[in-house]
Amino acid sequence: MTQLQENSLLSGDEVIRDLPMVSVIIPARNEEKFIETGIRAVLANNYPINRLEVLVVDGMSEDRTPDIVAQLSQEDPRVRLVRNPRRITPAAFNEGVRNARGDIVCIVGGHSTVSPDFVRLSVADLLDHPDVWAMGGACVPQYSSFVSQTIGEASCSPFGTGGARYHCRDHVCYVTDAIAGPVFWKWVFNKVGYFDEEMIRNQDVDMTDRIIAAGGKLLHDGRRIHYYSSRSSFQKLWRQYWQYGFWRIRNMQKSGRITTARQIVPMLFVGGWVVLILATLLWRPAKHLLMAAGAAYLLLLLIGAAKIGRSAGFRHSLLAPLAFVILHFSYGLGCLHGIWTFCIRRRGDKPIEDQKSSR
Repeated sequence: MTQLQENSLLSGDEVIRDLPMVSVIIPARNEEKFIETGIRAVLANNYPINRLEVLVVDGMSEDRTPDIVAQLSQEDPRVRLVRNPRRITPAAFNEGVRNARGDIVCIVGGHSTVSPDFVRLSVADLLDHPDVWAMGGACVPQYSSFVSQTIGEASCSPFGTGGARYHCRDHVCYVTDAIAGPVFWKWVFNKVGYFDEEMIRNQDVDMTDRIIAAGGKLLHDGRRIHYYSSRSSFQKLWRQYWQYGFWRIRNMQKSGRITTARQIVPMLFVGGWVVLILATLLWRPAKHLLMAAGAAYLLLLLIGAAKIGRSAGFRHSLLAPLAFVILHFSYGLGCLHGIWTFCIRRRGDKPIEDQKSSR
């Protein structure tokens, strides 16, 4: 039994005062459909009421998001609204951290919800592992449509995204890669700096890279669940993973390291296709290699789709190959564009034009 679990069985103001204050930061922009559910899920956590606050950092929403947050704030003073005039995700994180009163900072997406023990388990992990500077949990998709479920199933598949650790549930271990629903000791930001506002995407990866470089450790606790809304269309999925690939190159350029093979496999995969296609123009026998590679990839697509069909239903296996192709090629092409932008044109030392934070 952890220290926090033991304390939670006791009563009295002294025990509650010993528990860390926790600030949950929710970046949001035009999230009127999701924001209330997400806030209420955090407030319903089994953690002392007076040791928890929720900061919704609004990126100048054009819908009812600020009004909904203001109403919830009137119902529960633990909820606060913070403005993010830059309207990008890393700026929202930084505004939240600067305004946070807690010793521990949790980040939860505006279109996400959390399990009832999300905060308690997060605090317990940090207290029980003094060498851990930040931790994350299992990232579980929620679906709004048939296409959304197919995308979610493909994204969680090892064939789709390479078996990311944050998809693993009921598993606790140290990691050196991305963490989902990240939780930090607030002093970490004084030590390694705030989120890099150049990083429109992958700003959390940049932060964990800096933590590791400074000697800190990361923990994954799959018992702590972070639910997120899966992308609702293939167009949005393409945009999401293209951005992931593009900014991953900047991550690697800044950190000077590759943490896992799955970060570069899609880039090598797409690069290989480009080389084979060009080779057929110069050397006719290369078309046989291209055909063999195409047949092998098609076979892998069908195997991956069959696995999704067994777990989610046959109908999902029909669209799964398209989801896999988008995951692989959008990320890979994003990486190649990132190499052109950051390594060849050398824009890594200049801020990229601001983009609105949206899905």
